[in-house]
Amino acid sequence: QGAKELLKLIKCEFWKLKRKRLLYALMSLSLFFPLILAYMAKAGTGADTTEHYLQTRFDYVYTMMLGYGLVFLLPCLIGIIAAILFFIERDCDTSKNLRTIPVTNTQLIMAKISMLFIFSITFCLISTLSVALFCKLFHVGMVYGMAYKIFMSLIFGVLIVAASLPIVFLIIYFNKSFLLSILLAFFYSIFNWGILGTVGTSISAAKIAFLNSFPVICVMNWTSGSMMNHLQKDNLLPEAYAIVPTTFHTIFIMVITVILSLWLIIRFYKKWTR
Repeated sequence: QGAKELLKLIKCEFWKLKRKRLLYALMSLSLFFPLILAYMAKAGTGADTTEHYLQTRFDYVYTMMLGYGLVFLLPCLIGIIAAILFFIERDCDTSKNLRTIPVTNTQLIMAKISMLFIFSITFCLISTLSVALFCKLFHVGMVYGMAYKIFMSLIFGVLIVAASLPIVFLIIYFNKSFLLSILLAFFYSIFNWGILGTVGTSISAAKIAFLNSFPVICVMNWTSGSMMNHLQKDNLLPEAYAIVPTTFHTIFIMVITVILSLWLIIRFYKKWTR
């Protein structure tokens, strides 16, 4: 019964988003960004026609899409979608109407967060398929290993939302304008990249533990480590192997992030809607 009610709420949230043209603009980035990457990679492709080199070029575009398109860009988009979802009742002054129907704040929050997971998974899937499509069209490398890459894109789509839930909490906590919510989302992504940039060339156990305590970085490092045996090694730096967290550590960080974020989101959303 609870699952059916949740599905109905998700359907309602979908119909709300369907009217927002901004959603289509954000989703189009899953096509536009791989297009730019494939076009840029074509200019740097040499005359080598060996299978190893061609696969390396394809992996180069794919890893660039993961690093910049999903790790940096996607948390920003998740924050924007979250702002739309959580502000829509406030901006349309329909929050009071929700109190007349048997839907709890927790159910409504879970439906909105479920929409974030659906958006993220769809974005990651389209991005991965777009990389293969544009690399094929522009003759950039050799498309291979797509079954595994699609599988990892689905996992990444789930994990990056879990890692981005602190953005949702900040949006609800500040309860300000849509513009501020976008700035918060961009700040969260830039902050993660800034922390990653502090590593430098020297790697120590303390630095690795510090890096992998941040959810987004932990997800990026774990997924990178999981894919190492399925990619050509030419594009990987030696440091890439050292910073990969264990699966147990990644699960632990994700569980803590999700539980704490959901608790804070539910608590402050209830205060917000009183």
